[in-house]
Amino acid sequence: MRIFHTLSVILYGGIIFLLQPFHEKARKWWKGRQGFWAQLPTNIPTKNVVWFHCASLGEFDQGIPVMQALKERDPSIFIIVTFFSPSGMEHYHKRNHPADWVGYLPLPTPSNARRFITYFHPKLVFFVKYEFWEHYLSEAKKNNAKIYCISANFRKNHRFFGAFKSLFAPTLFLFDKIFVQNETSLLLLEKIQYPNGILAGDTRIDRVLDNKAMVKKDELVEAFLADEKAIILGSSWPIGEQLWKEYIKSHPEHKFIIAPHDISEKHLTSILEMYPQAVRYTQNSVVKSNILIIDCIGKLSNLYQYASLAYIGGGFTGKLHNILEAAVFNIPVLIGPKHHRFPEAQYLIDKGIVAIITSSVDVQKKIETMHQQQEMIEKEATSFFADNKNVATKIVDEIFS
Repeated sequence: MRIFHTLSVILYGGIIFLLQPFHEKARKWWKGRQGFWAQLPTNIPTKNVVWFHCASLGEFDQGIPVMQALKERDPSIFIIVTFFSPSGMEHYHKRNHPADWVGYLPLPTPSNARRFITYFHPKLVFFVKYEFWEHYLSEAKKNNAKIYCISANFRKNHRFFGAFKSLFAPTLFLFDKIFVQNETSLLLLEKIQYPNGILAGDTRIDRVLDNKAMVKKDELVEAFLADEKAIILGSSWPIGEQLWKEYIKSHPEHKFIIAPHDISEKHLTSILEMYPQAVRYTQNSVVKSNILIIDCIGKLSNLYQYASLAYIGGGFTGKLHNILEAAVFNIPVLIGPKHHRFPEAQYLIDKGIVAIITSSVDVQKKIETMHQQQEMIEKEATSFFADNKNVATKIVDEIFS
């Protein structure tokens, strides 16, 4: 299995290298790792390093509450964070976080893993949600680190539980404890006889509650809204934007805020072609309009305080964005149909807080229905977040119990 894993990693690195001239993300992935070893910090404590690995920015958000809880318990720890994806490295600094050093994860070969672990000697290791790089886990284990996975979310078609589980499942046994989001994940671990699965919940709930407590007024948005509420399209993709086109054009009396996932000029231009009257956030325009386009990163989670309803993108591609950021403000949330990789989505659907739309006709119907159920939605959302908070504290308490 280790040979297979090594060959897979080397092949992946080779493919990324070959794609560089043609693919921007591959180019960022490769170039971001150049000169990695020369960029390592030199002022690290020898016995107090805690390492968090996050695939991307979403997993970083899940890790932050645990980082904060650990820092509160022991301010002397030195937290390092690694990312696999460029999106994490490009945007992590826009978060309020306690990390002491952040960098790319070197290609997960045996030699890179040995060098990395030998340099940092982490005493605690946290892999957030997924990305189980066997060589790094094995080297950390050899160096007597305690290894944990937090906010894990497993499905029965994962490689660990399918026909080839005998090849892949042993990787999970390198973890001292795996903290899962839901009962389904816990049952899957029990089926492979993993002994230390713990149902803890999703640390993003702590994160969005913190965000809600720290929201700031946005003078530009408030001037645009003029004391009204808006329907927000958050992290929208083109397919969702097209689906909303008819509703937005037929309701000029409503205010809309569109915060696209892709803020490239090409994509922003396509939105402006649909809505020539729209204004862009960064242009601080005084022109009156009922449509505001958020053309920068880092604003969205703060804007849901101004929403009467939110549509969250990614639900038509299987890459649903964070619905908890909106739901924490006790508003109705609409998503596309491909949400099965996100357990919180089905739970909130069952509670009536989230609804699925599949066509432009659905938009009108679901908005009317959910606005009629606003009181119930507020009650259910309040109860959900109250019942599922303090996940990070539970995890840290369990680790040190």
